[in-house]
Amino acid sequence: MAGINGTNGCVDIAHGLISRRIFVDEDIYRAELEKVFPRAWLFLGHESQVPNPGDFITTYMGQDPVLVWRDSRSRIGAFLNSCRHRGVKLCRTDRGNGACDQAFRAGQRRDASLPARKRPLLSGTVPRAPPA
Repeated sequence: MAGINGTNGCVDIAHGLISRRIFVDEDIYRAELEKVFPRAWLFLGHESQVPNPGDFITTYMGQDPVLVWRDSRSRIGAFLNSCRHRGVKLCRTDRGNGACDQAFRAGQRRDASLPARKRPLLSGTVPRAPPA
């Protein structure tokens, strides 16, 4: 059986088989978090999920929470869904439009419809994948 290194024998290339264990093995998951997620382009969502200005969704990149939204100019942006001051999630709802009801800074509500440069909590973009 010709396997792939680091998969604990879960992948059989010769027969095109993948063991179900690959989806639940903790060692494989940790290796993916270290070797795959920070080094590859990741699918965060489809533009149809945020069709209108102000629409947003929340999702994950590995274990990092991400906020994806369409701004007032119809540009789509993705940012870590985390306050860089306190580390709490900025938005706790799965999707919506306009101001995120759960976005707070120092206990005060934030207007998520403001441009990103006026929202310092959301000013850091998700880093691009390094060149292959």
